[in-house]
Order: sequence, then C-alpha cells, then structure tokens
Amino acid sequence: RSDIPILGDIPGPGVRTGNMPDKQINANDILDFKLSEESNTFIPVPKIEFFESVENGDILIMDDGRIRLRVIEKGKDYVKVIALTKGIIKSHKSIDILYKDYNLPIIEKIDKEAIVFSKENGIDLIGLSHVRSKKDVIEVKEFLKDIDYNPKLVAKIESKSGLDNLEEIAEEVDYIMVARGDLGMSFDLN
Repeated sequence: RSDIPILGDIPGPGVRTGNMPDKQINANDILDFKLSEESNTFIPVPKIEFFESVENGDILIMDDGRIRLRVIEKGKDYVKVIALTKGIIKSHKSIDILYKDYNLPIIEKIDKEAIVFSKENGIDLIGLSHVRSKKDVIEVKEFLKDIDYNPKLVAKIESKSGLDNLEEIAEEVDYIMVARGDLGMSFDLN
C-alpha cells in the first residue's frame, strides 16, 4: 500500500454531444441540435434533459467557454442556435447552459460503475463532479453505504449552484475542489 492517496474522479451529471464528425463553425452560423445518439448532419444530443432545460435566449457554452451559442428556436426534441463565436464542435463534448444546472441525478449508472470500480481497486478518495447541493452528497453517501465503501469525498465545485451552496456542501464532504475552468463557464465574464 502506497502512502500516496489515489483520487477517483466520477463524471457526475452533465450533457454531452453524441457521435458526430468534427464541425467547424463561425460566428453567425445557424446550427441544429437534435435528440439523437449520432448524426452527420446536425449536432446530436442523447439526453432529453438538455431539451427540457434550454429556453429561447439561453447561451450554450462549449469547449471550455471558447464556443458560445444563443438559442433562437426550441422544440420538444430540437434546438436551433446562432453561433456567437467560431470553433470546432466535436463528439462527446460538454454542453453547458449559462446560469443553469441540468435536472439530472448526481450519480447515474456510469457513475455507480465507476464507484464500484474504485472500491474494487482500493481508491482512497472519490471526486464528485458537478455537486450542486448537500442533497447531492447525501445521495452519493447512501450509495456508498449500500456497497459498504467509505472513501474520503471531494466535492468539485463547478457551477453557480455549487458555489451558492458551498457551506452546506462543505459540511458533508472531506474536501472541496474548485474546478476553476468549469466554474468560470458558469458566469458571463464578457
């Protein structure tokens, strides 16, 4: 056993693009995002929660804040945007909505699998991505208890709600990590 602790980083709640070829965009380009796992013609988004959360006028942020898009039309399973910046949209890249969190559970199937893997491999700390509130941490603790695993918990603060609820989150975890890149995308610094 090493004296150096190992941190397992759990993906947490988020929305990413599906499978697609790289798409070069320029400011003022009009793009379509549609509910789909993959596409060669539009931007596929495999989670309905994206379409449930976004509204006309919202700013979508991608590529660590380098790509900004404004929603100009919204349907049940599609969103039309105008590009505010240029860049390249790629497969499996995060899509954030300025000032909003997605209504997703803190841990889904992939997160639970990662936590079980961490237990089986003696991981000392678990990094919880996109912690929004104390409730998120309690949900994770319940799962850890169910599988009889007691790692140290690191709450990654990556959103405005995480920052707003920092004190209550800190009461439930062992450590706080400020994910400054992701947190910076939660604020309009322009």
